[in-house]
Amino acid sequence: MWPRFRSRLPARGCPLSFVTVLELLDGLSKGGAKHFDESLKAVNLASQLSRRRVLLLSVPFFCKELFGVKNPGAERSKENVKRFLARAQRPTFKNEFAAGKTDFLDKIEPLIIATRRGYTNYFEKFLDTKFPDFDWRAARKKSGYPLPEAEKEKLKRADFEAWKRDFASRMVPLLETPATPHAVNLVSDRCDAYLTHSVSVIRDTLISGYRFEENPNDFHDGMQLLYLSRKLYCLVTHDAGLIRRVDKSSQRERVLSIDEFVSAQP
Repeated sequence: MWPRFRSRLPARGCPLSFVTVLELLDGLSKGGAKHFDESLKAVNLASQLSRRRVLLLSVPFFCKELFGVKNPGAERSKENVKRFLARAQRPTFKNEFAAGKTDFLDKIEPLIIATRRGYTNYFEKFLDTKFPDFDWRAARKKSGYPLPEAEKEKLKRADFEAWKRDFASRMVPLLETPATPHAVNLVSDRCDAYLTHSVSVIRDTLISGYRFEENPNDFHDGMQLLYLSRKLYCLVTHDAGLIRRVDKSSQRERVLSIDEFVSAQP
């Protein structure tokens, strides 16, 4: 498959998402000396495939893409991550790692945790506004499910397309842009995979007692999907669960398994 995969790549390389770089560097840090060579191999391959091009963190990326909102802090963070990636390419890096001279890796996990916490808080606030008169947290703690059985049955027939629209309308005020109908339409259209994925996670939370806060992969998947706000981008993944969650999205054709990517017609 590797030659076919390489033949499909654009000459300028495939940019790495900010989230992917954090995951790779975090894996390098947590793997320790025992798994260093394996973890570094993944970092080196990603750097090679991307020509060391790194995108902004997901939310600043789509804010800039959709509304032209620039975030100097996000730009600096991107440049820092690119420097971290370059540092890991040094011939002396293994010796530096063994000697504990890679202090920049200590900055990765807190950044991931802070970003993930924001994601979790946003989902919780969304649920709070949907059920203002019901303590879903207490119910879940008591029975394992956030809603009574009768409410769960109602939700199975709910209009989740409307929930996606509601989710988008709540995103817009956070983007430093006026919450106009046009802005909501733009987010709904260009972030449909992200909205579909988010509502799928919320649906599972309410109906089956799924705990999104204990499944960090949902956070990473959602952040990756926001890059589809750029119409020329696709996401290539080996995660069948992610593809399943976005199966009904209008952007599904741009979320590809590796097999789909290498088999697609030029």
